[in-house]
Amino acid sequence: MTARPKTGVWQRSDGAVWSVDAAFARASRLVATLPDRPLLNLCIDRLDFVTVLLASAMRRQPCLLPSADSASALEAVRAGYPDAIEIRSVDDARTPASDAGWRAVLDYAGTATVAYTSGSTGTPKPVAKTWPTLLGDAACLVAALARHGVSDDTGVVATVPPQHMYGLETTVLTALAAPYVVYAGRPFFPADIAAALASLPAPRMLVSTPVHLKALLNSDIAVPAVDVVVSAAAPLPTALAERLQTRLACRVVEIYGSTETGAIASREPTADETWNLFPGVRFDASHARLQCDHLPAGTAIQDRLEVLSSERFRLLGRPDDMIKVGGKRFSKQALTEALLSVDGVEDAAVTILDAADRVAAVVVAPGVDAAAIRSALALRVDPVFIPRPLRHVSAIPKTPTGKPAAAALRELLAGAS
Repeated sequence: MTARPKTGVWQRSDGAVWSVDAAFARASRLVATLPDRPLLNLCIDRLDFVTVLLASAMRRQPCLLPSADSASALEAVRAGYPDAIEIRSVDDARTPASDAGWRAVLDYAGTATVAYTSGSTGTPKPVAKTWPTLLGDAACLVAALARHGVSDDTGVVATVPPQHMYGLETTVLTALAAPYVVYAGRPFFPADIAAALASLPAPRMLVSTPVHLKALLNSDIAVPAVDVVVSAAAPLPTALAERLQTRLACRVVEIYGSTETGAIASREPTADETWNLFPGVRFDASHARLQCDHLPAGTAIQDRLEVLSSERFRLLGRPDDMIKVGGKRFSKQALTEALLSVDGVEDAAVTILDAADRVAAVVVAPGVDAAAIRSALALRVDPVFIPRPLRHVSAIPKTPTGKPAAAALRELLAGAS
């Protein structure tokens, strides 16, 4: 008889600890109080989130996960599920926990979640996942993290929302597959992140994004000992990874994936520029598609890759990352990094403004005018890729995981000369 995998717990800010069985008992009570309609899961607290997730599973209904708690993101969900019930929190009353009844509830092949892409490059797109896919994804992720030194008793703090695939995998699904201690809240500011880490026992893992990690490093907040920092949702600059490794004396791990594939590869960017597929995931003989037990047959990576072996690849960029001007090509990501390398530029985002392929950008650069930025940029990139317009803003609009929001960027740049 195969032993059941150990499971984790969610720890609230008050120190209260809730097991998966206890969350399942909460879900049973929740189901009894609601009409039989799809559940739109807007819970930021991860214990509340998993309660709603399990409640949806009990009903054999998909749990709806918007890309953000915004009018446009919620409209995208309601276009397909107009009768969905919004849930933002769950009653805290404890109910006697059943003995792992949730395992039987998840033992079916129907749709478990419908997650929506971030809309960072356009309209959010729904992506359906089954429970076999989600649980297989969690097992692969736990095995991959173990390769990077993450032990079973690790305490996990995350700045990313559970509705995003990255947050769902690292702070909800992993607790179904490993005995992690997951902080239930979502700390945002550096002081809150430090306090959340301090509330958990060592060893500790911080799950975040480049934008949040940069803010943490730029603060004067003392951070408790962290063993592993995990980053995803946007490219992690090597210089930032090196700063993290030096300041926090930790391993820095970058995860690669998408809403469609889930997390599938990792690397330690200060040591290796190439990516390693997770245990159990590999390329097929053509190197065009992925093979693993939990993903549908024929699943492909949409980004541009250089495949080095059945388990290793080099990431070349997104298909929509290339800028084409006057017969020349350049990467949006490379142009963004060039902008960020200019003294005084604190943040930057690049977009294509119209059908004429005008390169445009917004920057957070107090005290540095556009002419000075363009002059510095001319030393780093071909003049045809220097952004015109280049607009100063106090903050760049971003998705909950730190990606520049394409529609909001275009709105900021509308009418700019």
